[in-house]
Amino acid sequence: APSLKDCVSCRTGCLDCDPCRNPRGWLNAGYLLWWAKSSDLPVLATTSSDPNGTGNLDEAATAIVFGGTSINGEARGGGKFDAGWWLDGGQHSALQMTYFFLGEKEESFFGSQEKYPILARPFFNVETAAEDARLIADPNVADGSMNLRAVTQLHTSALAYRHLLSRRPGCRIDYLLGYRFAYLGDSVYIAHSSTSLEDADLGTVVDLTDSFETRNTFHGGEIGFELQQQLDHNWSCVLSARIAIGGSRSETQISGSTSTDDGDTIDTTSSGLLVQDSNRGVFRDNDFNTVSDFGITLSRRITDHISLSFSYNFLFWSHVLRASEQIDRNVNPTQIPPGPLMGAPLPAFPNDSTSYWAHGINFNIAGQF
Repeated sequence: APSLKDCVSCRTGCLDCDPCRNPRGWLNAGYLLWWAKSSDLPVLATTSSDPNGTGNLDEAATAIVFGGTSINGEARGGGKFDAGWWLDGGQHSALQMTYFFLGEKEESFFGSQEKYPILARPFFNVETAAEDARLIADPNVADGSMNLRAVTQLHTSALAYRHLLSRRPGCRIDYLLGYRFAYLGDSVYIAHSSTSLEDADLGTVVDLTDSFETRNTFHGGEIGFELQQQLDHNWSCVLSARIAIGGSRSETQISGSTSTDDGDTIDTTSSGLLVQDSNRGVFRDNDFNTVSDFGITLSRRITDHISLSFSYNFLFWSHVLRASEQIDRNVNPTQIPPGPLMGAPLPAFPNDSTSYWAHGINFNIAGQF
């Protein structure tokens, strides 16, 4: 039987020669450095350079300390794993599993009266039709602090049957048929605590939270093609394209709470500031969807059974919900407990959907056995 060195003269490498077709299984592991589509976060925290300022966005002295920008689009790490088993010695058909994830990406903010003598949460007051703000810290009103977090995570997996479509010296094309799962989770959490300094309710402590969370899951059938070209005995290039068509389920959970402690009694409600009866709850949506994945890989053989590769991938998800884009800044303060709602039921649940993409480079090590 020919050896691996014999493949150099025919430039076919592991694609055609019998000694290279002996391995029946493979396992790849990789480190990912990817960028993803950011989401738009409304202004959630402000301060003021004017000692008499309120943090209102209409005031010239107001400065934004968190929000009003796109978030969680920067580079993040992750991992990718690919394993498979050839069903025949000629490597005509195989079963293949793929899983990859991106690590959680978080934007956060913590502020208190020590750093920001004036700290506020701005909103649009629909009762007065003007910008407004709730003071969290102010030398004459309250001591307070605020904690905000916005987190995004992504992972996906696939199971496929792979079969040889075409082969010629140094080149092969495979098609893949299988199943794809994808998950994108988003959350925005807002919490503040303030202690009143005003005579009317001196020492009263108010703790408030607003929480927005979206979970997108996709299940679908996938078809794909992969072209592998042997460049020489040690180097090869792979082009791949996959598209999954199926259904996705988007779930948005909006919740809030307010606790007021005046030293004698503690009153609690299930509303916050940007979460009221008009938008609190769990909202679900089912939709037809697609998830696509395109990639190019350059691989270098190190030994007969181990190779290193560098690749680029682009993933596109046609329809998702992002947590930050489900925040409605329009607030009708008449419904803030204990008042009954009068007028427009705001804030509302926007149900704003968007596409999602992620792309980046991968560093992989692969083994055949």
